[in-house]
Amino acid sequence: MGATLGNVRISSSSPTGVVTYNSGANYVYNGVVAQATGTGLPATINTLRINNVTNAVTLTAIVGITSTTNSLILQAGTLDLNNKQLTIPVGGTVASTGGDFTATAGPIFFLGTGTVSGTVNFPTVTIAGGVVFGAGSNIVTSLQINSGGFVNTTAPTYGASSTLIYN
Repeated sequence: MGATLGNVRISSSSPTGVVTYNSGANYVYNGVVAQATGTGLPATINTLRINNVTNAVTLTAIVGITSTTNSLILQAGTLDLNNKQLTIPVGGTVASTGGDFTATAGPIFFLGTGTVSGTVNFPTVTIAGGVVFGAGSNIVTSLQINSGGFVNTTAPTYGASSTLIYN
């Protein structure tokens, strides 16, 4: 594991011992074995990139992303939300360039406006602003639209057993 210029790259299965990371850093999980974010990952981080070619990265706690640029990038492998919430900031982005989510519920929570690009299969997503889903977005389990939320421009597709919830 090494850190340069505010980037933390984690290549092992899971850091062990007492580990404390900086909440202002960008986190990249780029291993070749199954990985877990572990207890050292702060509750708020700048960005998150998943680049694990053959396995899943499992979220072990609720995480809020703060950067509106490259908020969450699913580069390779999958992100298992493990029934934990991952928050995307107002104006945040979710981009897939080859990675995806596992089918484990989350949810992904857009605090306000947001943009999705690439092919993304959301297990569960909640929106509280206008979100542009992009042509490759699919809702696997549910899309919850909270007060002030709306699908902006491009709607996602819905899986056969998915649910649309107006809250």
